[in-house]
Amino acid sequence: MLKSAKKASKICFAGLPLVKNSERLHILITGTTGTGKTNMLNELLPQIRLHKDRAIIVDTTGTFIDRFFDPKCDKLLNPLEKNS
Repeated sequence: MLKSAKKASKICFAGLPLVKNSERLHILITGTTGTGKTNMLNELLPQIRLHKDRAIIVDTTGTFIDRFFDPKCDKLLNPLEKNS
């Protein structure tokens, strides 16, 4: 429906596109343990990087730093992290 109306974003979750230009608005991902937050971000972050968009990720476990951090273009805001 969004694609046929040319209102589909290039950013998708589980194959479903966001509404075009809504990806520039705030997105909050919440849920209890096991609801798929990490899986959703694992799908979303490569798309953000591919489109050269920006994101602020609160990573309390270091999961995303280990997988996605690129010191050439990313900034860490943690005084206890050696890469900050």
